[in-house]
Amino acid sequence: MSRCLMLHIILIYCLHFINSLRSAALSNTGKVLLCVVTLCIAPVINVSASPCSLKLMRSYEDYEYFQDGDIVIGGIISVNSYAVTYPFDEEPMILCINPSIRNYVNFLVFVFGIEMMNFYEYMPNITLGYHLYDSCTEPRKAVKSVLQILSGPKKTVPNYFCTGYNKVAGFIGDEQSITTIPIAQILGVYRYSQISLGATDSALNDRRVYPHFFRMLQTIRVYYKIISQIIKHFGWNWVGIFTSDDDSGETEQLVLSEYLSSYGICVDFTIKFYKNKVTHDVINRNINTVRSSSAQIIIICGAFNSAITVFLQGSPAIFYEKTFILNPSWTSNNYAISNEIEAFNKSISIDLYDLNLPEYGGYFDNIRISDRPQDTLLQEIGMVYYNCMTTNVSRNQFYSTLYGISLYNCTGRDTIWDFKFYLKVGVTPRVYYAIDVMTLALQKMQRYLKHQFKETNMKMYNYKSQVSIMTCECNTDKHRHLLNKT
Repeated sequence: MSRCLMLHIILIYCLHFINSLRSAALSNTGKVLLCVVTLCIAPVINVSASPCSLKLMRSYEDYEYFQDGDIVIGGIISVNSYAVTYPFDEEPMILCINPSIRNYVNFLVFVFGIEMMNFYEYMPNITLGYHLYDSCTEPRKAVKSVLQILSGPKKTVPNYFCTGYNKVAGFIGDEQSITTIPIAQILGVYRYSQISLGATDSALNDRRVYPHFFRMLQTIRVYYKIISQIIKHFGWNWVGIFTSDDDSGETEQLVLSEYLSSYGICVDFTIKFYKNKVTHDVINRNINTVRSSSAQIIIICGAFNSAITVFLQGSPAIFYEKTFILNPSWTSNNYAISNEIEAFNKSISIDLYDLNLPEYGGYFDNIRISDRPQDTLLQEIGMVYYNCMTTNVSRNQFYSTLYGISLYNCTGRDTIWDFKFYLKVGVTPRVYYAIDVMTLALQKMQRYLKHQFKETNMKMYNYKSQVSIMTCECNTDKHRHLLNKT
C-alpha cells in the first residue's frame, strides 16, 4: 500500500463526520487548468535552461511563512480580501488589497495549532513544521503558492523539490471555493490530502475528480436550502439575485434557483458582476434593473466580488427598501462587512456556529506590531488600520498612496488587543481542528507503519504521490534528477 493512499484512508477515518457526497461536474475552466498542470509536471528531456527557473507572474508580496520540521504541513489561507494586476515599472504583478484582521487571526491560529501539536508531542520524536501563504482570495496567487510549497522554500518549479527530500504531508486551506478548487485540482495530480476550511462549492463533492479533498463545512446546498426556507417562512415570493462572474457564482446561482423554485419562490432578475468590467454603462443598466423590480429581497451568492461592493456603495438610494441575504462567504469577508456599506443595513446573514479553542493562555494577547518586523501581513495591517509606518520607507510611500492614508510613528502605541475576539467565530477555530485532524491521521499512520512494517523513521518518508517527480539542487549548475516512486 502506498504511503499517500494510506494517509488518505486514515484521513477518511479521522473525518468520519463527512457524509456521503454527491457528484458534480468539473467546470471547463477546471478541466483546462488540470490539463495545463499535467503538462507542466511532465518530465522534460534535454532542457537547456535550468529546471529550477520558472517564469510566473510575480507578486508584490508573497506573504510566505515557513518553519522547518521533520514533517511539514502546507497552508494556504486568504487574509487579503482580493488582488489586482498592478503595473510595477511596466512589469505586471499581483497586488493583494485590504488585509483582514479577522482573517489574519487564522494565520495566528494555524501557527498556534502547529506549536500545540509539537508541545503535546502527538508525534513523539517528530517535529511538525509549516509552509504558509496568503492566497489573497485570488486563484492565480493560490496556484502560485501551492506550487511554491510543493517545490520547497526556494524557487518555484513544478515536479521538483529542492529540500533534499520532500517533507510535505498534506495541505490545509483555503476558505473560499474560488481559490480552493484550483488548489484541489493541482493536489489531485500529486494525490496530496487537502482539508479546506470553508469551501462550500458542490463541485468538490465529486470523489472521482477530488478523491483526496476534505472540508470542515457542509456543501453550499445546505446553506441555500436554509435561505430558501427563511424566505418561504416570511412569505417572500419575489426575489432578485446578485452573483459573481466565476464558476462558483455560476454553480451557486443554479443551486439557489433550484431550491427557490422547489419552494414556489420566483426570481425576478439575476445580475452577474464582472470584476474587470465596472463601467458607467454597466452600472446604469444594473441600477435600472434593480429600480424597476418590485422584488424586496436580494440574495448575494458566489465568491466575494469587489464589483458588487462598488455597486452597492455607489448607489445606496435604490436599496433603502431592499433586504439583502448574504451567504457564508460574504458574511465572513471582513472587507464587505467592515466598510459600512449602507445597503447592508437590516440584512440577513448566514454564519457558522461558534467553536472553542483549547486553552491558549495569553498567546493572542498584546501583540505588538513593532515586535514582528518580518511579519509582512501584520505590518500591512498596522499601516491600513492603525496608520503605523514601517521601517521600510518605500513601502510606507507606496501604501500611503494606495490607500490614501497618512502614516505615523506608532512606537509604544502599536499593540493590537482585539485578536482574541475572533477566536470562536467563523472558520477561525476550524483552522486549529483541521490541523488536529491531519496530525491525528499522521499519528495513526506512524503507528500503523511501526506495528506492521517495523518502520521507525517517519522523518525520511516521501509523502509525494506515485506521479514521477524529480529533485534538484537549486543553488548549483549541476542538477541531480531522481525518479522517485512511492
